[in-house]
Amino acid sequence: MGFCNTNQNIEKAILQSQQNTASIIAQSTANTQKILDMMCNQETQRLRTELAEARVIAQNNQQTIDIINRLQPTPTPSWIVNSPYQSIYPPTTTTASNG
Repeated sequence: MGFCNTNQNIEKAILQSQQNTASIIAQSTANTQKILDMMCNQETQRLRTELAEARVIAQNNQQTIDIINRLQPTPTPSWIVNSPYQSIYPPTTTTASNG
């Protein structure tokens, strides 16, 4: 009977040790996951902030362009016409004849 109790006690100790090890590993994995989640959340927030800043800059640039275009309008023709230099007849040549 003494030997059986000793074996049972050893088995219980081994089982308890394995359970403790599994618990430590699970807790370590959970802690690592929490850290990774926090890092991902920080990176996501940083990217969202950068995107919002870029959108504000783009909107400000577009507003500036609109204001400049309204304050300094460039003339636009009512209709498109050919260049008067294309309608010269007879066309002049740039080569000189030696003869």
